Amino acid sequence: PLVSVSTMEMLANCIPCFDGAIVTVLDAKKQRWYLSAFEKPDEKNALRLMPDTDGTEADLLDILGHYQRILVTGPDARTFSPILVKLFGEEKKIIVDSVSRETRSSALISSALEKYRKDGPDDIGQGPVYIRKSDAEIALEERQRMLQGGEQ
Repeated sequence: PLVSVSTMEMLANCIPCFDGAIVTVLDAKKQRWYLSAFEKPDEKNALRLMPDTDGTEADLLDILGHYQRILVTGPDARTFSPILVKLFGEEKKIIVDSVSRETRSSALISSALEKYRKDGPDDIGQGPVYIRKSDAEIALEERQRMLQGGEQ
């Protein structure tokens, strides 16, 4: 049986526990970020504060508003954390955490086992979930729209 695990959830579960918000981040290019936010008050799985998002730092404003401490993790945490510092100024303590490959592997396994125990295996047709369409998919949709518009 297979179980799908969100990359963002796995990254949050690399953190043992944290008194504040955990922001997971990957560079989505085009001046955008794949973001999510979690709480992890204990060793259990992280509690999601927002869905995985293709967005900007502005998408975090309301979610992080009442947290005094924010831990930023993920492959692009060092690049993204200065953006949060600029956004919040001295108002919040921004901490950057780099996670090792071994820790990511362990978090992936424990997240998958927990999900399997809770929900069982994925549907046979379940595949990867992408937050944003690829450039090729966007171009194809645009061509299809143009073709349909020309037929009318």
